[in-house]
Amino acid sequence: MMVFLLLFVVYYNLTCSYVARREELVLERLRAGTVPQPLVLASTAAPAVVLALVQTALMCAIGALVLDLPAPVNAPLLVVAVVLAVGAFIGLALITTTFTKNVEAAQITTLPIVSVCILASGAAIPLDFLPQFVQGLLSVVPSAALVELTSLAWLGITDDGARVDAFGAITEAWLPALVLAAWCWIGVNAVEKRFRWSPRG
Repeated sequence: MMVFLLLFVVYYNLTCSYVARREELVLERLRAGTVPQPLVLASTAAPAVVLALVQTALMCAIGALVLDLPAPVNAPLLVVAVVLAVGAFIGLALITTTFTKNVEAAQITTLPIVSVCILASGAAIPLDFLPQFVQGLLSVVPSAALVELTSLAWLGITDDGARVDAFGAITEAWLPALVLAAWCWIGVNAVEKRFRWSPRG
């Protein structure tokens, strides 16, 4: 559920927002003023991020009650997982805007990433049914890292099914956390080198 929420509330929504603001020259006008460029992008992302965080908190609370889940094994790690995932999906949105001509085209340009993220999360089909090589490729997708971190932080279950305590969850979390951090870095790098502030010519 977290993957679906971040894909549509953060990734798809922000891709459309950034493209719309670019095509309407809003980004170009704001960039020409005194507002720093990172703040221009952050102000666009803020409503979607706040909405996603509120919905995630509500979903976790309702899910815990309905599914009778235990208390998280490592609550701070769960927060870190969500924050890193939000950053990763913002980065993906910024990357997608570089080859999205207009808002209508965003329905098509976002489809591959949405599809791969849903597949990598295990929501479409169980990952155990896929060849080991494909599983390895999908493990570097942000949604797969989010699912692994969430499973570690809440249930204390590793990717291979072993159970760990709060400290063990931190020990096992370095790789998926690194994957999400890498996607955040890729997004920042894409903004610096390829992000379009004005409409495509």
